[in-house]
Amino acid sequence: MTHQKRESVKTIIKVIAFIVFGVLFLSFVLMPFKVHDERIKPLTYALRKQPKNSIDCAFIGGSQTYCGWTPPFAYLRYGMTSWTYAIPHAPAVAVKYYIEEVRKTQPDALFVIATNTYKEVDTPLEFMHHTADYMPLSLNKLHMVNAFRKTYGLSNAEAAELLFPFVRFHSGWDELTTDDYVQNNVDLKCGSSFITFFSKEKDYSSLFQPCDTERPIEPEFISMIDDLLEYLENNKVRALFVTYPQVVEEYTDAERNLAIRNYVAAKGWDTLDLMNDPGLFGFDYSQDLYNQLHANVHGSMKFTSYLAKYIIEQYKLDLKHTEAVDADWEKSCSTYMGLADDFLMDFEIHGFKRNYDLDKPSFLGKLTDETGVHITWGAVEGADGYAIYKKLRNTKSFDLKDVSFSQFHSTTQSFRLSTHEGKWEYLADVKDGCSYTDPSMTSKKLSKKYSYNVVPYTEVDGVKQYGKFNYHIAYIKQNRNN
Repeated sequence: MTHQKRESVKTIIKVIAFIVFGVLFLSFVLMPFKVHDERIKPLTYALRKQPKNSIDCAFIGGSQTYCGWTPPFAYLRYGMTSWTYAIPHAPAVAVKYYIEEVRKTQPDALFVIATNTYKEVDTPLEFMHHTADYMPLSLNKLHMVNAFRKTYGLSNAEAAELLFPFVRFHSGWDELTTDDYVQNNVDLKCGSSFITFFSKEKDYSSLFQPCDTERPIEPEFISMIDDLLEYLENNKVRALFVTYPQVVEEYTDAERNLAIRNYVAAKGWDTLDLMNDPGLFGFDYSQDLYNQLHANVHGSMKFTSYLAKYIIEQYKLDLKHTEAVDADWEKSCSTYMGLADDFLMDFEIHGFKRNYDLDKPSFLGKLTDETGVHITWGAVEGADGYAIYKKLRNTKSFDLKDVSFSQFHSTTQSFRLSTHEGKWEYLADVKDGCSYTDPSMTSKKLSKKYSYNVVPYTEVDGVKQYGKFNYHIAYIKQNRNN
């Protein structure tokens, strides 16, 4: 090799090394300058650590997706590995690019796409940051930002800040801490771990209206959907379009969801409506949401259990994974259930038979004396008996994050979540009358916190079918870390 050629090779190597170093350095420098949202990091960063082709099914959409679908439930119940690539306030045009990001490592996954994502044609720039800031710099990100620019009329400066968030957040140097450079999240396989998901229930049954009428789909959405369907077809991607259970803020949103499902179905794609037919899987709009648009842990358990079984049967998933993958999922899901199971009954977790025609009983009273705790409740029509459960105080603590965000910055505060009531413990069946006495708890033991629950059931061929019940969300205490 001549001297000139050697020098040319050295120059090329130096240029490549400089570019690699520059990308790595830039990535480190830009790491803190983004919307900080602890709901997003576990869904995006942890995906890159999953082995190739280890995910059976990927769920795409906005916040209704990661509240509705809980991968640890699907794995523990059916052995299905799944992932939710779902971003709060997801711009509708981003759906295709979410799928492409997942397909980098999971090209063979079945994709479940939330039609609820197609809600707002316009998207504020700060919501685009939720999507762009957590996607690594790549051709896919460049294409997505270009789609944002065309769809939402962004300026070049606005497009630039989506690629390099330092442009937007450069003034935040004085707000940075060492925590901003640390990205070590516990891998809970996309299981939601924020407080409201576990601890809240609200009654929206009076606002829920099943929808059987369509509204014209906005031309912008038609263009996005056609582009998505062409991408799916050209890349031979299997996809199912699902409408998640919600009580939409405007009835026109429900009409659009129906129109989109029918439009997609007419083009030969599979669709499933799990919003307008809650009886299909026992979803209860009086208590299975923590706010108008998002399922709580009980609603998510019902939704996930039904949809996982449906997907496995309809798409013939073989659910075969390597020993290493199964070991990893067993560990992560066990960690997640250590947090979730204090808020769930055993028949929710293990998939006992349910009878949603049985209403939840009303408590009439609880009296404690020297002989025990005496509880009474109202009779439930059709019940063959009642299963009695008890919680005793059993503190467990977890370090989690509480998330809030404003138009320009998101902030996170660490806190310790303490569940002060342990698992629901089964005590006995009552088949005669509507009262029960627990002799293990007397007036002499009132220093311990406890609560009781009553679940009606019917018996069919000797097998219990459990009805509705009072959730009695476990008491939780938040201690802010200083």
